[in-house]
Amino acid sequence: MSITLLRGGCGKITRQLDNIENNTRFFLTKIYVSKSNFWLRDFWYVAQKRVKKTARDRGFQGWNDVAVWRDFKPIYIPEDIWSHYLEHVTSERFTRRSQSSVGNQNWPMHGSVITHTGGSVPFAAHVKRMVRLI
Repeated sequence: MSITLLRGGCGKITRQLDNIENNTRFFLTKIYVSKSNFWLRDFWYVAQKRVKKTARDRGFQGWNDVAVWRDFKPIYIPEDIWSHYLEHVTSERFTRRSQSSVGNQNWPMHGSVITHTGGSVPFAAHVKRMVRLI
């Protein structure tokens, strides 16, 4: 079994899995599948970002709306895949999950919006503590 691993822009890495034990092959396949999910998500993120930038640079109003940038298909994405992606992005399920994620990211706590604090004290909570100490 020969698998070719592709990583965006970093070139082609080829790995031969012919003479590897089954448990190691399973482990490598599991890693490849998990990493490829991230690569695919990043691929679509970059493609959508470039298309939006093209629409904005050409002076289109509402360039962030799918109806505006749907006509600016990147040349490296086939038409049938692009139309399937647009159906996915405009689906009710995607919209609902996207709005839920945006709401979860902007959740106020201790008087400020928490983003990537990693357990640290938010600035607003720190200010309140400092005021009490003075």
